[in-house]
Amino acid sequence: MASWDYTEWYNRQPVLLRVLLFPLFVSVILIHGTVVMAFLILIILPFILVKGWIESRRFWRKLRERGQVGQWPEVEPQVSNGSGTLIVEVTPKGPGCSWLIDLPRDAVDPEHVVPSWQQYEEQGWEVFDSPSTAFESINRWTLERLGAYESSARALVPTWKQLAGLGVEAKQRSVLAVICWCEGCLTSRCT
Repeated sequence: MASWDYTEWYNRQPVLLRVLLFPLFVSVILIHGTVVMAFLILIILPFILVKGWIESRRFWRKLRERGQVGQWPEVEPQVSNGSGTLIVEVTPKGPGCSWLIDLPRDAVDPEHVVPSWQQYEEQGWEVFDSPSTAFESINRWTLERLGAYESSARALVPTWKQLAGLGVEAKQRSVLAVICWCEGCLTSRCT
């Protein structure tokens, strides 16, 4: 019986009986809710976590097989000297999957639509709200431009510390910040 069935039955009873049954009614509703929550926590949540873990392993295995996994020690010099562009997909928790493209920023983002990592460090999420870097512009850029690099970009997950260790010039000219839920992000294209 669903909780709305309890409520429907309860509301059809005389007022005096409803007053007397109120403690029992609340107890039944609480037990019913607890059983449903336990089911969600004990059955569905582990399923979701395992599914996510399996998808992540498949994603990284696929990239390794294609030779598209980068390591920070090889990526950092390329980004620092401006010969490569690092696209950092920003999540609410911080930097997520990032992609090294073996071209300078001016070849990847000639109109400078996407904010630099330096701008992101200074302004946080507000950088995506400014008129020059509105989410719609960045989303359109990911859809129109990033697909060309899907098979050549190398993926890695840099830490805050690694990104903070880059020089200011590298953060301005070679590291770009995009929101992870942009439609054309390489992570979503490669899954």
